[in-house]
Amino acid sequence: MAESAILSGKEQVISFRCQRENALDTFSSVLVCVTQQKDCERLIRAALCHTAEDGTLQVLHVSSRPFNFFENIREGEAIEYLFVTAKSVGAELTVINADQIPETVAQFAEHWQVDCVCIGTSRTDGNRMFAARLHELLRNSEIQIIVLTPEEAGTCF
Repeated sequence: MAESAILSGKEQVISFRCQRENALDTFSSVLVCVTQQKDCERLIRAALCHTAEDGTLQVLHVSSRPFNFFENIREGEAIEYLFVTAKSVGAELTVINADQIPETVAQFAEHWQVDCVCIGTSRTDGNRMFAARLHELLRNSEIQIIVLTPEEAGTCF
């Protein structure tokens, strides 16, 4: 029963992607970076819009804090929700604990030879510094970085 729900969700997303494919650049291998928030479902779906029909989508969450899902139930629930969301669109969710988040994302992208990294944006300086550092780390590669605004991420439902 869970399998049919996942397949059903994937079919809906693929049919949606076909409607948007002409309007967006698509890539054969896309990595989307998420935080431990349920709202990041929008980023996953927006990144799927940039994934070619036969392409792969990977979802990555890097945390500088040690994982303790037993003490922080909400964070655990959010990660579980993102895991289910990733699976529903045929993606894998990877969770890594590391102090240097942009460096970890860049290493992951290079290791898995992705064509594109999608990241969300907010009005915080920390997010702008993350994007700038990621650009700097990947400047000599052919990996493209797409920064999705909340409006862009919200249109991919």
